[in-house]
Order: sequence, then C-alpha cells, then structure tokens
Amino acid sequence: MKTKINFFLTTYDLCSERSIENVPKDFLDLFICYQVKKQKKKKIPLQLLKNTIKEWELPWNDYFYQENIFCEYSILPHLYKNKYLIDNVEYIGLFHGDVLFTKNSINNIDDIISKSCKDLLIVPENTFCKKGESLYLNETQIEILCKYMSEKMDTDIKTKNIYNYGWPSCALSITSKNKFLKFGKFLYENGEDIFNKLFDNSLGVNSNYHRICGIIERMWGFYLICTSNEVYLTKGIRHESYSYEQEHWKLKH
Repeated sequence: MKTKINFFLTTYDLCSERSIENVPKDFLDLFICYQVKKQKKKKIPLQLLKNTIKEWELPWNDYFYQENIFCEYSILPHLYKNKYLIDNVEYIGLFHGDVLFTKNSINNIDDIISKSCKDLLIVPENTFCKKGESLYLNETQIEILCKYMSEKMDTDIKTKNIYNYGWPSCALSITSKNKFLKFGKFLYENGEDIFNKLFDNSLGVNSNYHRICGIIERMWGFYLICTSNEVYLTKGIRHESYSYEQEHWKLKH
C-alpha cells in the first residue's frame, strides 16, 4: 500500500458488517469506526471493535455539533482539533457506516492516488449528483453559501462549478488531509455562526427548513468540487442507504 490513508466510517447507531465484508484482512487496519452520539446504542462489526473512536472521549470534544444535528460532519472539527489521530496519513476517506467496499477497491484507490495530482477527489459514483441534481436550493441560495464559505476560508468557491459539473453528496469522499482539515477548521471556527444563520434563516438559504446537516452536507460537497483539480468516480465503493434504516435521518431540530 503506497498511500497513507484511513477510512472513517461515521456511526450514529449502525456500522454494517456488510461495509467491510469484502475488504481483505490486510487492509482492515485502515478502517476506523468513528462513533458519535454517546446516548445511542451502537452496532459495530467485530473486526472493527479495536479500531474505534468515540467522539465524546476525545481530548477535545464539543457536544454542540451533535446537539445541533451536524451528524456525521462533527468528525471534521473533531479531527481538526485532535490532529494526532491523523498524523500518519495523507488522505482521509469520510463515509457512513452503510457503504460497501468491493474486494479490489482499496488497491484501486491506492493506484489512482499514486498516479494522480495532489488535489484529487474520489467519490462513489452512485452518490455523485450531476448538474444541479438533488440540490434542493436555488441558484441564489447556492451563491450565498459559496460566498460565505469563500470569505471564511479565503478560498474561491464558484457556483458555476457546481451547476456545470455536479457535487458529491452524503459526505462520502476521499480527499487530502490538508483539504479535510481546512474544512474542519472552518466548522470549528464558524460552527455556532453557521447554526444560528441557518436556524433563523438570516442567510436566506433555509426557507424550506432543511436539517442543519443537510445544508452542511451541501457546503462540504461544494467546497470539495470547487477545490479539486481532478475528480474520480469509483464503482468500487457504493452507498446503500436505502438498505438500512438509520434513525438519525428522522432527527429534526
């Protein structure tokens, strides 16, 4: 394995055994079950019981993100503030506990990264939304979100990239550690401001009262697509969200 990478499976209640059943044993150490929401009982594969992180036990942890339904995106500010957890990696895979990795997916990802540029983004093909698909936001609202992120992160996030190309949904992606940490810093420094502006709709982007995590999902996807020089859509990782009943989908603030 040439690439230094970890795959984080964010887990609210279920990290499915099916996620890793096809992964060769030699690669299982690359997978980490990242648990959120202490109060919720978890179902975790035996193979990952020794490879787990409980967010509420980290040296720096802030329940604000779970209390206000940032859901799986709380991993971003928490890894930013607990960088020792990713000291030895160059790439980070952020996934739900209900993805499926095929037998050759890890080797394929390693090969893709080793031959590509540093600003590579890898996304499961069945979660990539093309040309405005599944945005649930109009162009003005997207422009507002992109402007907000551009100013806070000093990064040019262009609306036209999202409409012309598409965006990765469901928080499922593999990106460089530096890019991951930059968005983690953004959520750490601006989490309360983002929540307040979405909750009272002072930005004008939440008129349909989306869950907070739904808007954060889009912000993360917009950021990734606008800051990546190359995007690779893989069939080796699939999201099977409709095969599972995830209780946190029903959460409302």
